[in-house]
Amino acid sequence: MDGSSINYATSKDWVDIMKNRSKVRMHELIERLGLRAKWSSNKRGKTNFESALVRELVADMGDVVSTLPKEPDELMKFLSAEGSLKEEVDGLLEKHGTKVWGRVGDREHLITANEPGVEEGVYPRDLYFENDEDRSL
Repeated sequence: MDGSSINYATSKDWVDIMKNRSKVRMHELIERLGLRAKWSSNKRGKTNFESALVRELVADMGDVVSTLPKEPDELMKFLSAEGSLKEEVDGLLEKHGTKVWGRVGDREHLITANEPGVEEGVYPRDLYFENDEDRSL
């Protein structure tokens, strides 16, 4: 995965996110990845995942987050830099990609494309780790 097609957030995007002005919502990001979560009726509050595979991925993501700068200005500068977290994301994908998004095995922990209850256009096609295009998302 070369990361060349990833559109990184700008400093302004990160300011908006950190000040809760962003239109991006956590449930939407989770659904864009195809992950099935247990939501409250309004998709707010703590997100729960029934799948052990997804919980392992989330735990490892938490480990990455714990290494980020704590001071808001430093964090925004770090996250805005091109290629920030590329190595960490590649590591997460290497460890979890095939298990979570692979063609082989149980995919009950994933939603299906255009599933009822998922906002239209958020998850328009099923993702497969074996597809180069899907890995670049």
